[in-house]
Amino acid sequence: VFEIIFAGMADDFSSAKLPRLMEVISELRPSQNDSQLLPPWIAVLSRAYDVSSQVDPEETFQKLPEVFDLVAGFFTASSHNIRVSAAECLISFMANCVPGTVLLEPSVYDEKVFEKLAKAATNLLSVKYQSAWMEVFRVLAAMFDSFKWRSDPLLADIVKT
Repeated sequence: VFEIIFAGMADDFSSAKLPRLMEVISELRPSQNDSQLLPPWIAVLSRAYDVSSQVDPEETFQKLPEVFDLVAGFFTASSHNIRVSAAECLISFMANCVPGTVLLEPSVYDEKVFEKLAKAATNLLSVKYQSAWMEVFRVLAAMFDSFKWRSDPLLADIVKT
């Protein structure tokens, strides 16, 4: 159902409704450890940001640190399925929501977003997320791929730690 909705949101006419749809999806967040509802909800959130990045890549990139922190919080879940879903979502964010324009000609705001994402990535290496380190390392690899040459110095602390 959501796939059809998001496919329709990709055009210019319907894209005005996308921010409200994303807000509603965020409000419908299930419980932190609901292993039945949380993985599909994370998948829907991932798809929503994918479509949003096609419609308005710059705005979606600006929202990335907030949603990154939200999804990264699921790495503390006891359910392996939730942790894997969170990792897949964050990998999708890195692949789809970092436009080439912010890599080539970043504004001051874009630099701040990169710094926030790098700090969030470094925080994923804390003991708090130890049970999810396999997933964390996959996300960090995706960040290096996505940030390309901007990985140095932004993500340098990750390999120093």
